[in-house]
Amino acid sequence: MGSVYTPGEREVDLALASAWDDFDAALVYQTAMSIGARAIVTRNAGDYAASSIPVLSPTEFFSWLERLHNVYYDEIDF
Repeated sequence: MGSVYTPGEREVDLALASAWDDFDAALVYQTAMSIGARAIVTRNAGDYAASSIPVLSPTEFFSWLERLHNVYYDEIDF
């Protein structure tokens, strides 16, 4: 469902060569492209205006999980 990936030299080179203004966003995008990600989850959707991958806020992501996979998220008190 969700995983953490480390960008490699290829993704760094592609991010540096891209026209994106924000290197961090470019690197996340290139890594997402490399792994075939179905979405990028971020609180800064504006940084991904050029993304061809859907960009979701955390709230949108949990709604998406619920709608597509019947996975429900709810906060619990500690």
